[in-house]
Amino acid sequence: MKYLAQKKEANLRSIQEANQTIELGKIDLICQQQGKSTQYTNEKTIKSAFYIRNKNDKHNQKIEKVSAKIQNEYEEACRQKEVFQQKQKELFETNPALSGFRSDGSYSKEALLSGMQDLPSIGGMYEDEVDLACVGFDSFNTIPSSSSFLAPYENAIVSAGTWSYPQGGLHLGMDFAVDLYSPLQAPFAGLILYANAPVPSDNGYLGNYCGWPAGGGNTICMIGIVDGKGYLMSFAHLSNTIYVRAGQSVNQGDLLALSGNSGNSTGPHTHIEVFSLSKDIEEVISYFKDTADFSLMNGWDEANTCSEYACRIQPETIF
Repeated sequence: MKYLAQKKEANLRSIQEANQTIELGKIDLICQQQGKSTQYTNEKTIKSAFYIRNKNDKHNQKIEKVSAKIQNEYEEACRQKEVFQQKQKELFETNPALSGFRSDGSYSKEALLSGMQDLPSIGGMYEDEVDLACVGFDSFNTIPSSSSFLAPYENAIVSAGTWSYPQGGLHLGMDFAVDLYSPLQAPFAGLILYANAPVPSDNGYLGNYCGWPAGGGNTICMIGIVDGKGYLMSFAHLSNTIYVRAGQSVNQGDLLALSGNSGNSTGPHTHIEVFSLSKDIEEVISYFKDTADFSLMNGWDEANTCSEYACRIQPETIF
């Protein structure tokens, strides 16, 4: 539609120029009838102007028909999407157990932090990413610390909290309802452990277990220190516009991705889970790089759990 509008505008400008030429021809003709000598244009130029005007006018008529057809198809698709989303909502309200993640599926090794050898020296950059702030670390002790948490979105509604949905059913994180493609900012400074966008931005529906963890769609996982305490945080159901990669360090407030509706999701939102670490960051990262386990051994079946690596906590306590 944008291309057609631009083409129509260009045709209108060409028609306007042709009309100006034709008007000059009319002036020439009037002057000749009055015995005055003028030569604003000539017969060949006037014929060409008529041809251009007629051609572009017909072209614009076709553009208007095509645009109207596309607009009608778009509006019908929107109506069908609304019906689908309403049915999804009704299904979710009666079967909340269909939501959430599953332990099956497979992660992308390319999207996972492989180890220390993959990180550039502190202050360095990957050779093929001179435009990215992908600073690495010589030591995990140099991971930057934040004094407090920053809200992931500036204008978001909490549509569901932990440990259950409003209508019942286990919910292990906090859902931020936002418009599609809203900017997600880093709640704290830290290191990206996993970042992958294997699916379209708006492919969400109940039972869609794509992505990693299974059902997460497009996801990011990061680790860092806040007020002297280690935390791991994950973001699910993102769009496929992700601005970070595994091994990249980020500052608090940096743009991580744009929100989406991917995976096991019934509408645009971001599902966030938070873990308070029980072991040193280096040990947790060592475990994560071998497993890509977003739950840090807490699984996806119980609320308010602890493992040897971390305790899953309520995001409401930090945001």
